[in-house]
Amino acid sequence: MINHLHIGLRLGAAFGCIAALMLAIAGIGIVRLGEFSEAMNQVVADKWPKTVIVNDILADSNGIAIALRNMMLTENRQDRDADKQTMLEARRRIAANVDRLDKLLTQPRGRELFMAVRDARAKYVAGQEALTRLVEEGRQAEARAYLQNELRPGLALYQDSLGSLVKFQGELMDAAGRTAVDQYRTTRGLLLALAATALALTLAIGFWVTRGILRDVAARRAAEGALQKAHDELERRVVERTAELDETNRRLAQQAQELARSNADLEQFAYVASHDLQEPLRMVASYTQLLARRYRGRLDADADEFIEYAVDGALRMQRLIDDLLAFSRVSRRGGKFAPTALDDVMPQVLKNLKAAIDETGASIRVDALPTVCADAMQMELLLQNLVGNAIKFRGTAAPDIHVGAARQEAAWEITVTDRGIGIEPKDAEKIFVIFQRLHTAADYPGTGIGLAVCKRIIERHGGRIWVVSAPGRGATFHFTLPDGRESADERQHAP
Repeated sequence: MINHLHIGLRLGAAFGCIAALMLAIAGIGIVRLGEFSEAMNQVVADKWPKTVIVNDILADSNGIAIALRNMMLTENRQDRDADKQTMLEARRRIAANVDRLDKLLTQPRGRELFMAVRDARAKYVAGQEALTRLVEEGRQAEARAYLQNELRPGLALYQDSLGSLVKFQGELMDAAGRTAVDQYRTTRGLLLALAATALALTLAIGFWVTRGILRDVAARRAAEGALQKAHDELERRVVERTAELDETNRRLAQQAQELARSNADLEQFAYVASHDLQEPLRMVASYTQLLARRYRGRLDADADEFIEYAVDGALRMQRLIDDLLAFSRVSRRGGKFAPTALDDVMPQVLKNLKAAIDETGASIRVDALPTVCADAMQMELLLQNLVGNAIKFRGTAAPDIHVGAARQEAAWEITVTDRGIGIEPKDAEKIFVIFQRLHTAADYPGTGIGLAVCKRIIERHGGRIWVVSAPGRGATFHFTLPDGRESADERQHAP
């Protein structure tokens, strides 16, 4: 009896460790990916535009200097007018870029250097205009003297101040780039270490569980000859499982190497880790179910209970990974936006939920729904999650659900209203966070990812989602979709 108890304890501990480690890998991968994306955004969205503007100002300033020199050297009126026009256009571009830079620069040192550039430029522009007048009036001797004694020192001061600003922005770009590289290297090292740990722990747990099971079967062989066949079958399955683990470990090692190839591989880590766990977990579930069928009634009640816990844990872990994959696919593998009639989507949603509707006697009323430019598959998943939740979180009466739509200024607002158990207003934001649950899995099955998927779908389509509810008074989920006047391509590639 003690040996039987030990088998159940080993299985429970083994699957608990695997589940905890895989959740840690997926969670850390998502968090670190967010940190890396933020670091890259500092380079691309903040530092780079300022650097480009400063370099444009420098290039146009050099162009003005060349135009002034040409005006001094040429006697041709048309060439002189062309050089003057070139200089005026460069001034307008510089003025526009200076205004843009004034709005973008916020750091004290950057503002200080910018003010120096603006002051030096004002003096230099005044000198340009004075020199231009001397040249146009034919006062070449005075123009050359003015260029030598007044304009060139002003140009030198302007170029020095502009060079200091260029250098400062370059240093900021370098610092932001180093931060992004450090984030990438740290994340890569951490994920590789976690992958190696997962590999080692999986092998160790497989060896530990297999050794305990084989030892128990060997101890009972003399008394129960009928178990010999089961022992042979178990041994064969252990060999198959070991081969599958080797193949899985090989794939994991290959994926770990590919993480170093590009930033795109890093962004796919959470998806890959979850995807490759599906088959091993499916085998774990089959394996524990085989144990339950073979040993149910032959061991003590506690051992039967422990094996049932292991089976249930494996199946719940598999559902969790499926939901994680669905969450990851929203932005990574979404379809193209196209005109989508929600009136055509709802019948498929109701067909998918037919079993739950029939079981609960749910009444679902659907108003006329609009046609929007969207990903049709994601619209189906969105509405199925919301209507499914309305059925699941019902009160004592049969679910009464209403799906409606209203036109707003530049969007459609879709609502899903139920008369279920409702939620506290303070939890209205919490329920859209991944893995957040307000009820236990025993009361209401699920993984806590469905509403997070809904939020990600709506954000991908450029809308927003929220809930209005009170305990015992049902809930109304609202979400908005742009009315189509913005192009589908713009929304599909929006951040």
